[in-house]
Amino acid sequence: MSRLIQDSRYAFRAFLRGRFVTVLAVLAFALGIGVTTAVFSIFAGILLTPLPYPNGHELVIVYDTQPALATAPASFPKYHDWKERNSVFAAIGGSSPASFVMTGNGEPELVAGIATTASLADVLDVRPAARVLLPARAAGRGSDGGAERYLTSLGSDLDFRIE
Repeated sequence: MSRLIQDSRYAFRAFLRGRFVTVLAVLAFALGIGVTTAVFSIFAGILLTPLPYPNGHELVIVYDTQPALATAPASFPKYHDWKERNSVFAAIGGSSPASFVMTGNGEPELVAGIATTASLADVLDVRPAARVLLPARAAGRGSDGGAERYLTSLGSDLDFRIE
């Protein structure tokens, strides 16, 4: 034990003599610990934390392939074909980034959102806060064989109306 105390005193005196090296060593340790903590936090948040959906471990993303692209978004007719021929998945849903103009109280506001198929809520096993059936004139581009079109709000602070 006395040897450990003697070695500690010697190390402390050496640190006092070489202050620059000591500061450099402490900064290197601090930087190493900080980077390791940040990398682990990102790793844990992305790979170890389960998705915030019931049975999130069962969700998969399926992409289309094209000659020029390894992964490409599927067209709506291809999605509809996949849905009709599905024998593997419990449910299939589709989504695409979109922008919407929300009106109501005050000025119209451009809002980023996601255009989804009606079945995506079933795939994610979430219940929307509001689900409104849109009229046929709002059915959008292309035909999907008469599928229902919904405006869904999963929760928002915006007041909006459909005209």
